[in-house]
Amino acid sequence: MRAYCCSTLSICRTLLASVVLASCSGDARDAVPAVEQHDSAGVRIVEASRPAWDDSSPWRIDPVPLVDLAASGTGPEHVFYGVGGMVRFAASAAASSTAEAPAGSAPAASPSPGRDILYGMESLADRIERSAQKAASLRHRLVLVAGPPGSGKTTALRTLRDRTGAPLVNVGLELSRRMLELTERQRALRLAGLLGEIVDEAHTKCVEAASASASSRMVLLDNIEIAFDPAFQQDPLKLLQGPARHQVVVAAWPGPVAEGRLTYAAPGHPEHRSYPMADLADDAIVVDAHGRDARLEPRR
Repeated sequence: MRAYCCSTLSICRTLLASVVLASCSGDARDAVPAVEQHDSAGVRIVEASRPAWDDSSPWRIDPVPLVDLAASGTGPEHVFYGVGGMVRFAASAAASSTAEAPAGSAPAASPSPGRDILYGMESLADRIERSAQKAASLRHRLVLVAGPPGSGKTTALRTLRDRTGAPLVNVGLELSRRMLELTERQRALRLAGLLGEIVDEAHTKCVEAASASASSRMVLLDNIEIAFDPAFQQDPLKLLQGPARHQVVVAAWPGPVAEGRLTYAAPGHPEHRSYPMADLADDAIVVDAHGRDARLEPRR
């Protein structure tokens, strides 16, 4: 009995010591700030000694969507701001991270059986590819990806090139090579024909390639700023429509959609262009790189 008591006392002392040590360790850890700032030769240095959250408080995705776009129809709750990324799930559903919740969001409705739930928006490359498929049956098979520099147009076109095998042409570089030996007047007269040759050659190579597929039989055009040069006296939109009569052409338009108009350069600039979106229904499918396009359906 005495041995048992001693053993019990020893265990109690051990447990007590462990609790004290754990407490001290916790106190010491709490005593060290999670973030420290100090100065180094006039440069502010910020150091984090430990994560802001521990393993007991991980981030989780709520299984109930904030907005069910398939059920809610239209309205301000469909406007997303600062989309930071997207993950595609089964049944064409997608989840996206945003800088803030959609304005005026209403409580999400319960999803119906078999119904796709859209948590965000398509990637720009996906939107372009879907528009290119629509354009294949139109008179002008032209898709314009509109947005200022840095809006992701080139990245999206490269994604499509890698995904589908479609050729990606640097228009400025290719035209400059072919016009090198021409006079200024010859360049203006032959610009449209040269662009048509470039697109036709790229399309032919794609079709003849062993790996070519139906989805790859479009031509992607980037860096088209040369078409806006006043010296050539060309309408950039009509210039792109020419080769788009024979194959699907997707071109990065280096200007935004603003106030219902497809634009390039500022008013008063010699290269300024502005086309009312309502007048483009027969001429092109316009994809706004920022996702704010009017989504006009071309008239058939």
